[in-house]
Amino acid sequence: ACSEAIRIKPDFVNPYFLLGHIYEWRACDQRRTTMEDYYKRGMHEEAKKAHSRIDIFQGAIEAYKMVLKLRPDNAQARLSLGYIFERVDMYQEATHYFNESIKIEPNCDGNDLIYVSLGNAYEKTGQLMEAIDAYKQLRFNPDLMDATKTTVEKMKVSLMKALEAQIYADAFFRLGNIYSQMNLHREAIESYKKTIFIIRIKPEIVVDFKNTYFLIGEAYYCLCLYQEAIESYKEAAEVTPNRAEVHFKLGCAYIKLNNYQKQSCFYCIQ
Repeated sequence: ACSEAIRIKPDFVNPYFLLGHIYEWRACDQRRTTMEDYYKRGMHEEAKKAHSRIDIFQGAIEAYKMVLKLRPDNAQARLSLGYIFERVDMYQEATHYFNESIKIEPNCDGNDLIYVSLGNAYEKTGQLMEAIDAYKQLRFNPDLMDATKTTVEKMKVSLMKALEAQIYADAFFRLGNIYSQMNLHREAIESYKKTIFIIRIKPEIVVDFKNTYFLIGEAYYCLCLYQEAIESYKEAAEVTPNRAEVHFKLGCAYIKLNNYQKQSCFYCIQ
């Protein structure tokens, strides 16, 4: 049907868009099936190669580029191309199309999804300052962090309206990691705490972010704020009770405060 529409009216943009989506869906399904087959057979290297195959997306790429040929100012086609290149780990190309899309239409696709992907792409290519700038564009309402300004129900609605909690939590977690790499520990704590806040609103995703509590403790420890580190390590111990490193660092923090009686418990000294 799309091909017939294009035959009748070659400059009709919508059929190319639809073709792009169809080819993209087919390529994603083909890649998933291929990777699952390789993993089942223990062929992990082949599965990794299948993940990064750009050729299976060629039909979608050509369709989206045809949209751009007919409508050079189309932001959505650029965004779609960015997502394809991100999927196959071609991050330089992805950042190019994401940035072009944002320039043309700042609110394209709700924008937050673009900034999450743009931040991830910059991070993967080692451009940490650019990644920080991208993640900081997330439109996370700071009032949600203040329980005196809103109810829990409003928090939930706002989070779900803005974007899936999982995506926000992951973005702030990644931003915290970048700050930690740069020894910007206060900024890391602030970002990690946003992840924790989202976890408390949507506790079913805690399994993906268990390490956040420990990383907050580590940031406080690096700032010599040992009492705050202790509180964070305790929370980490509740979430991951069998992680030896958590108990060890808790003991270290108690030593820094000269609390030898408590630290012996966490070192398991009899």
